[in-house]
Amino acid sequence: MPVQELQPHGDPSSGLDAFQDCDTVGISRSVCKWNCMVTSIAELPRRINEAFEIATSGRPGPALIDLPKDITAGILRKAIPTQNCLPSFPSIASQAAKRLMEKQLNTSLGHAAGLIKVAKQPIIYAGQGIIQSKGGTELLRELADKCSIPVTTTLQGLGAFDERDEKSLHMLGIHGIAYANMSMQEAGLIIALGARFDDRVVLNASKFAPNAKAAAAKKRGGIIYFDILPKNINKVIQATEAIEGDIATNLKMLIPMLTSISVEQRSEWFNKISEWKANWPLSNYERADSPGGNDLIKPQSVIEELSDLTSKIEAQHYTWREPRSFVTSGGLGTMGFGLPSAIGIAVARPDALVIDIDGDASFNMTLAELSTAAQFNIGVEVIVLINEEQGMVTQWQNLFYEDRYAHTHQRNPNFVKLADAMDGPALLEVVTDKKVPVLPMVPAGAGVHEFLVYDREKDKARRQLMRERTSRLYDIKRLSHNTKTYLRKRLQEINHRTYLWVYLVFNYLGEEGFNIDGQTPLWLAAAKGHEAIVRLLIKEGADIHIKDKHGRTPLLLAAMKGHEAILQLLLNKGADTRMSAVRELLDKGADTEAADSYRTPLMLAARGDNASIVQLLLENGADIMAKDSKHNQTPLSRAADRGHEAVVRLLLEKDADLEAES
Repeated sequence: MPVQELQPHGDPSSGLDAFQDCDTVGISRSVCKWNCMVTSIAELPRRINEAFEIATSGRPGPALIDLPKDITAGILRKAIPTQNCLPSFPSIASQAAKRLMEKQLNTSLGHAAGLIKVAKQPIIYAGQGIIQSKGGTELLRELADKCSIPVTTTLQGLGAFDERDEKSLHMLGIHGIAYANMSMQEAGLIIALGARFDDRVVLNASKFAPNAKAAAAKKRGGIIYFDILPKNINKVIQATEAIEGDIATNLKMLIPMLTSISVEQRSEWFNKISEWKANWPLSNYERADSPGGNDLIKPQSVIEELSDLTSKIEAQHYTWREPRSFVTSGGLGTMGFGLPSAIGIAVARPDALVIDIDGDASFNMTLAELSTAAQFNIGVEVIVLINEEQGMVTQWQNLFYEDRYAHTHQRNPNFVKLADAMDGPALLEVVTDKKVPVLPMVPAGAGVHEFLVYDREKDKARRQLMRERTSRLYDIKRLSHNTKTYLRKRLQEINHRTYLWVYLVFNYLGEEGFNIDGQTPLWLAAAKGHEAIVRLLIKEGADIHIKDKHGRTPLLLAAMKGHEAILQLLLNKGADTRMSAVRELLDKGADTEAADSYRTPLMLAARGDNASIVQLLLENGADIMAKDSKHNQTPLSRAADRGHEAVVRLLLEKDADLEAES
């Protein structure tokens, strides 16, 4: 991922152990594509240009510039150069080397095309590189469709290929799907597109891809490796054909060399895959949400419903259809990654619905960032799957360390109250079954085909043993029976994933669909300024007339609160082709005179200096002469008292009574 970081340094006297002095360049070298320390302010523009060029060229990656205090406090008095300072390739030797590389590339592509034509059981193994390459995912689909080749992806490559396509094998690897792993082992030709063959996929290299290795020896298959980074090629697995460079560029050259092959022509290969899919289905676990059941919810159920209507268990049970729709810490497996990343994504993509699906142990590490989301009014939605343990570590302790559990259980705060106390973030707390393993999985040292899958009797015995061994370590706070029943009912009945999320996200709702204050999801969305959620709930038929226990309607809250997002929605009449939330409420027949204990929406809009909302309410028949029952004030007297000139002018234009007594 291309990232540019400017890192301030505490003191110009670096290396003398001054306050906050550290070797930032040395510390960051292993996790950066490039870094440097600026020692003179004159070199700063050149270094910034270099950082952006290096971070975004070739294989994208982070670039860091360390800035000592005297540099950040200094002033550059010379003209700033605008051109790139990196060396180009003007020499004759460089041009000759480029021509030789192009010749070698054409030869390799020709060999690759020949292998694809004769392959009986090919597979495409796609990683994040295909997503990073511009146009790569479209070319991946073109290749798979033209030659009828099944596609599996890495964790970082999820979304590169539509998982509802019949050729999709979903994710492979240590926690991959069983039939994807089997397909990789049985394939005679593996086409690797921007994937690293890392240990999470290969596991035991000597047992990996035996059929492809055998086919390579007969020159009828093997491994074709597309990658932009030369050091990745042959680092883990020996490639039959290595094709270096931008993947999309090279695929554009390869695809015209290929002849079309139909699925029927590969029927034997696809029939074999279909058998594996039947033997090891994607959703192979015992569900606990059967009618009348009292067991806790399986985390798979929550995620599958989100998909039908996110690191390992999300990847297994969610259907990924678009690139860049799934973000994970990936190779470093950083716990606590979810919430801060969701905040960053929401800032970069304010139009998108961003959901952080987090385990409780991970969420505990960075939950303080909820205050960041609240402070800057960032739309963050969080689902916390709670089992009060570090589930994957506990699973390994169970499977490989004779149930010796250590340092993997924790007590949690009340996450819902925490989010509510920070006044903004929406959070759904799902208490899940403690003993649900992430299956299938491949044990360390095994071949990728030697996976563990769900076995009901073994799982029952294992769970009983884990209860006995860990019963003293935690005391789970369970949901009430009614709330569990309600959650199950909504998970089973609601098909639209966003509506499911909205309906459950704000608080624990009772069987009637509102909390103890009579506040419905629509009411809460209007109060907190969630524009997209207001739209969606209206579309789904939410009751726009309903009042809370104080008599306040969603329309009243939209006029009263003045949240930036909801105000933008209300004020966008021309540029935005969508109707504003207030317009939608009114078009649905909302009562413009619905008041709380003593105020109408028009009074609140006039008091809050919201002229556009005042205009809209008047256009829809709001009573300009209505008086509140507590202070006997009209909208005009409220606006005049507050000094809101624009609102006063608007009300006078609409013939507000100047003589009305207050």
